[in-house]
Amino acid sequence: MPKKRKPQGKINHDIVIQGLLAGKKKKDIAPEAGSIAKDDTAKINAVNRATNSDEYKKKVKPYVEQLKEQRQRAIDAIGKKNLDKEKFKDLSSALDSYTKNIQLLSGEDTEKSNITVTWE
Repeated sequence: MPKKRKPQGKINHDIVIQGLLAGKKKKDIAPEAGSIAKDDTAKINAVNRATNSDEYKKKVKPYVEQLKEQRQRAIDAIGKKNLDKEKFKDLSSALDSYTKNIQLLSGEDTEKSNITVTWE
């Protein structure tokens, strides 16, 4: 018999989206979004379950599409000739931020912990 989960409270997906975009930690987003979980792991799991739901994916899709469009504009601008160092730095920073937010909102990995770099 599968282990029965305790109720975690209904999660407000809009608050989850806003929290992720603001750079908040999932354990801090959970209570704001309506989770009644007590420990940090349960709070993180509640947000993870919410971000994997069809309702969340439907709500977040327009945000992700806008971020992808903005990221493409930054990529196109970087490809232009004669960019000064400051402009390139600003565009690279924007590109990094767009990519991170797309990954966060889409539930993708924001780091590659399975990649190991060694120096010889």
